[in-house]
Amino acid sequence: MKLVFQKLSDLDSAKQKTLFKGFETQEPGYIESFVSNNLEIYEKNHLLHTKVLIDEESNVLVGFFCLTMTTLELYSKYKRAHSVYKDGTFSIYPAVDIQYFAINKDYQKRGIGRTLMNLAFKDIIVTVHQHVGASIVTLTSLDSALGFYKKLEFEEKGYGGIKNEHIMLLTIDEIETILEKSNN
Repeated sequence: MKLVFQKLSDLDSAKQKTLFKGFETQEPGYIESFVSNNLEIYEKNHLLHTKVLIDEESNVLVGFFCLTMTTLELYSKYKRAHSVYKDGTFSIYPAVDIQYFAINKDYQKRGIGRTLMNLAFKDIIVTVHQHVGASIVTLTSLDSALGFYKKLEFEEKGYGGIKNEHIMLLTIDEIETILEKSNN
């Protein structure tokens, strides 16, 4: 298996459609619905940007993630526990949101999810954090992936409005520490 990591927008439309056509996750319909109904429109309108991990030998989409920016209200307890900048009047923080993160069901349980998340972390540090202020990384986890994100040190901070959705947080400083550990 030879994995290649690249921007989705660097691939022509036909290649994108071919890659996503056979892509399935453990949550049938959830990711697939987003891909078929929204991904192309969101990309074209710069609402998010997508990176893909492709098995070049078999021409299969192994996984992908989408990044966008958001803001998040943080409370004193979280700020104290995670050394986030504190100011008496400052409660809304800029954040990078991992809008979608998915691994092809045929490639799960091989450490590829951790590898792709580390690539997402590097992307956040190199292309976002160095050019735009952000304190936190957020994502919304489904029940089926909650354990995976907790192993990656994300902390659950609430619900996404639907029973099966969990808001997960990790600070930029924590991501830098994770990346330092993974390089040693």
